[in-house]
Amino acid sequence: MKRVGIIRYPGSNCDYDALSYFDNSFFIWHTETEFPENIDLLVIPGGFAFGDRVYNKATDLYSIEPGKMAIESPVTAIIEEAVKRKIPILGICNGFQILIQLGLLPGSLLLNKNGKFTCKQVNCWAHYEPENENIYKTKMYIANSYGRYTISNDLYLNLEHNNQIFLRYGEAIDEVNSYNYVAGVCNKERTIFGMMPHPERNNVEFKSVLYKLLFPNDTQINTQMLFHKKVMELMHSEHISYKSTRKYLKQLHTKEPWVIQGPGENAGIVDIGDGYSIAIRIESHNHPTFIDPFEGAATGVGGILRDIFTMGARPIAVLDFLRFGTDEHSQKLLQGAVDGISYYGNCVGVPNVGGDWYLGETYNKNPLVNVGCLGIVKNDNIIYGNATEEGQQLIYVGSKTGNEGIGGAAMASAVFGSNMNMDKMKTNVQKSDPFLEKLLLEACCEIAEQKLAAVCRIWGQEDFYVLHTK
Repeated sequence: MKRVGIIRYPGSNCDYDALSYFDNSFFIWHTETEFPENIDLLVIPGGFAFGDRVYNKATDLYSIEPGKMAIESPVTAIIEEAVKRKIPILGICNGFQILIQLGLLPGSLLLNKNGKFTCKQVNCWAHYEPENENIYKTKMYIANSYGRYTISNDLYLNLEHNNQIFLRYGEAIDEVNSYNYVAGVCNKERTIFGMMPHPERNNVEFKSVLYKLLFPNDTQINTQMLFHKKVMELMHSEHISYKSTRKYLKQLHTKEPWVIQGPGENAGIVDIGDGYSIAIRIESHNHPTFIDPFEGAATGVGGILRDIFTMGARPIAVLDFLRFGTDEHSQKLLQGAVDGISYYGNCVGVPNVGGDWYLGETYNKNPLVNVGCLGIVKNDNIIYGNATEEGQQLIYVGSKTGNEGIGGAAMASAVFGSNMNMDKMKTNVQKSDPFLEKLLLEACCEIAEQKLAAVCRIWGQEDFYVLHTK
């Protein structure tokens, strides 16, 4: 992982944001002069260094000149040494202003056209592979008073010719009025970068693009950042985080003396007496069914079965709650979903005992497939999903990883538009394998009966892991 130094000036207010945004980062105070060891990237964050006010001696008269006082700090020696060593430097907002004051980047940053501090989310286009004309479109926040980038037309044409404009606004920002929508520039050697938008403010996905800009030839870091991006997409998806429904789910009734396990595990557990309990779980497989109705619905059944038997319970019943549209396409989706549900349940040997279905125009573009499962388990055989002690051995069990990888769960939370490539989207839908799952089911029930596992947790979309002590 790259080691990132973040310069702090008196008055910086984005320093901790930058520290959180860049992994393996540390602060460099503005009075330091000794060059840090093993540093890979130097970041100058935003935040009004020294207040950007230049006072006239001991009077109350001052002028606003962003970056002017900052360049007189001793830490400038570290910046200059980084330039000599060709270590990448990134200036964000006020950091961009400081790099221009030092003469390390061309152009000027003047008072915004509206004469005010402007804070808003804007569209941005990042040109991260100029030779391939690759453009990454995203949204970032601007927060500045002196963010109007200006430059002579001749110098601007030179920047364009040398591919030094790596970031533009997606449309005119009238309050700012930067020259030709310029939002970020770099030097000719592409080692020094300055940008006005703040990537550290709620734009985690842009980090992978930013690292491609800063380390274009480092395949390892680009692979790491791609992995990080995919994981963040996954963790911020509705499928995993329940970011929009959590507040409603918290209102559900979950605590009673007979409730052994409420939310937070693979499945809920309800005591039914005589030393036995029922494991119960329900989940949706809406998007996958819309893309590929047979596989989407079939793997919905497979997923809910795994939620049950990883608790040590044997699945005994499946239920389906279906909502489909009334047009011709919806009828095809419904038939494919029913075929997928019956195929998977029959192969595994778990009966579909009930459910309900409704048809309505509102579901023409968004069918709902909710699958529930019941399982029975001895109270002594219940397996939970959290490690109990250090030194437990991890065993990873399941099918081979398909092309869908972790993209399947993120896809399940995506918003579909009319321009979606449905054939390409099918690669994100799991391929069902009920015969293998039947083997996993029996193995897990046997593990529970013999009490070989301390922990069992479903992991991903087609497998699970166990921790055992024997």
